[in-house]
Amino acid sequence: MAFDPNELLSEVPGIGSGLRIMSTSTQAKTFSGGTALLVKGTAVHMVAASGEWVVWDGNGTPPLDEISGFVWSDDVQLISGDEVIGNVMMAGRLHYDDLLRINVTEGSHGTAGELDTALQLARGLGFIIEGMDGFG
Repeated sequence: MAFDPNELLSEVPGIGSGLRIMSTSTQAKTFSGGTALLVKGTAVHMVAASGEWVVWDGNGTPPLDEISGFVWSDDVQLISGDEVIGNVMMAGRLHYDDLLRINVTEGSHGTAGELDTALQLARGLGFIIEGMDGFG
């Protein structure tokens, strides 16, 4: 996909974040209660029954193995027993290496293979995944 100069891209506030993420659509969403800190780039999924967002877990059980968006442009701190409002990137460009590090290596939300499968499906939602072997 070619770069569109009319497309509004936003990068993380501050220089030196090191993340290769550019959002073209970010929306405020309600997250289910919990205790985790969801860092920028964490893959998330919307639970249709409740309308709340949860961390993508990659366990292969539909629909939680599907990625609906990514936490962006601020981290989201979940609170036990309470809903939290946070921003979710709904479309844009992300780099595979950053997503692998955030969601699998450091986040332990799934395996590299599960992430690959979920990212291939996420491309149909308006995400451009750069650096993904055979798919980028």
